[in-house]
Order: sequence, then C-alpha cells, then structure tokens
Amino acid sequence: MANQNIGTTCREKIFSASRETLEKNQRVGFLLEHALQSAIAHVTQGLAALPSRPVSYTHLDVYKRQDLRPPLGTFFVEGNHEEFRDPAKYLEAVRASGVRVLNNEKADIDGLQILGVPYRHATHEGHFRSVLEAIGIDQDRASVLLTHAPDHVAVAEAAGVGLQVSGHTHLGQFIPYTWIAARIYQEFVYGLNRIGKMLVYTSSGAGTWGPPLRVGSQPEIVLFEFE
Repeated sequence: MANQNIGTTCREKIFSASRETLEKNQRVGFLLEHALQSAIAHVTQGLAALPSRPVSYTHLDVYKRQDLRPPLGTFFVEGNHEEFRDPAKYLEAVRASGVRVLNNEKADIDGLQILGVPYRHATHEGHFRSVLEAIGIDQDRASVLLTHAPDHVAVAEAAGVGLQVSGHTHLGQFIPYTWIAARIYQEFVYGLNRIGKMLVYTSSGAGTWGPPLRVGSQPEIVLFEFE
C-alpha cells in the first residue's frame, strides 16, 4: 500500500464512554479491551498525569494481558506529561508492560512504516525536520507518524508521511480551554483532517488532565481501518 493510498482509504471508528465509565475502569481499561483487539495499537496521548502526583504504573497492567495484545504490537511515543520529570523510570515501566517505545525511530511492521518522534523532539520546527530526515521515510511505502502534538504538521507532510496520529489537545477538555485549543491548533485540534497529501488525526484522548471533568469534549480511543 503506497503512502498516498492511506489518505484515500483510511476510515475511523471512535469508541467513546462517559467520564464516570473511564474513571471506574482506571481511565482507559474499558476502551482498551476493544482497541487492543486490533492488529496494531498506537498510544500518542500522554500516560502520565500531574507532576506533583506520585508516578503510578497500575494503569499499564492492561497492556500485559496476553488476550489483549495486538498481534503486530503496541507502540508508544513520549508526550509532554512524561517530560515533567525524568521519564526514564516511567518509560522503563511502559517497556516492561510489553509496549514498544519509539524514540526518533522507525519500525517496519508488515510493510507499514511506523515512525515515532517524542514530544521534546517535535516542538521545534527545524529540529523536527532534521529528525524525520534522519529516520529516513520511504515515500513509496505507507507510513504512520506517531507524535504527541499536532504542532508542525506541514513539516511531516513535506517529509512524505502518509498519516500523522497525535493527541495532546484533549479538545480543550472544558470551557474556556476548548476555545483556546481551537484557536491554537485550528482545524487540527481534533478529528481527521488533511494537509497536502497527508492525513492528520488528533484524538481528544481517553482520560483527563488536571480536573477530572470534560465539558464540550468526550474521551475516546480511535480504531483506524485501512483497505
């Protein structure tokens, strides 16, 4: 499947649930029971919470369940929340749960290029461009870029990425941040959009940050189907 075909054949399905359901099931467990039955799972929304809270790894246990492991693997890229403190121990726990952490690298999975660039390497346009060049994208093959925030989508499109998957925005989570997020990220604040030949999907995320509430946005885990 060539890169350009991702843009024309990608379909999305959204699993959503109420805040109460997510909290009852440790933020993501309920939805992951559905999403992790897909061929590949990608985690681009932050897994860590507030920097003042002790780091907890209990929500990673769902990835250890053999019956929920996607046959082609689960991939994670570091977000800004993981970088509030030294992320080394947290990333070690993520790896120990069976999730592959992508750090400025590419995984070739069944003909699909899965690229991962952590938040700190994707915030500055010039550096982000250099990282993508160093990874080496084969533009004749399909590619998915996992990066936490949709900050520089034009850079990814110019590098030949077929689909970028991000999170970060939470769709603002609640008013007035829903307006602020939309002002900053415009059409890329949420959902499936296109820039040039590349598709961009920005997820509102499965949990919350700060106050455990949402107004004007809902949690989700997204299942992509490629034909």
